[in-house]
Amino acid sequence: MFVFCDITLHITVILCCQLLCCCMRGQVEEKVKQQHRKYMLHEQLKVIKKELGMEKDDKDAIGDKFRERLKVLSHFVQLVLPPLLRS
Repeated sequence: MFVFCDITLHITVILCCQLLCCCMRGQVEEKVKQQHRKYMLHEQLKVIKKELGMEKDDKDAIGDKFRERLKVLSHFVQLVLPPLLRS
């Protein structure tokens, strides 16, 4: 009788562990699926915004910053250099 109870208890514990693992695996898969979907939608939104001119990627932003600094430098050279050359 004791051997039968031990085996039944052991099988019950194994089944409970299997059910718990299956439940956790399902939750993890669902969370990964949701995160993947959010990521894909976010990337699609970025592409749409860029196409509409509402958002710039890093290369565009760097280029704009460089052109702005170049304008400031050019303006500075035009103001400061001529008086120095006359001296």
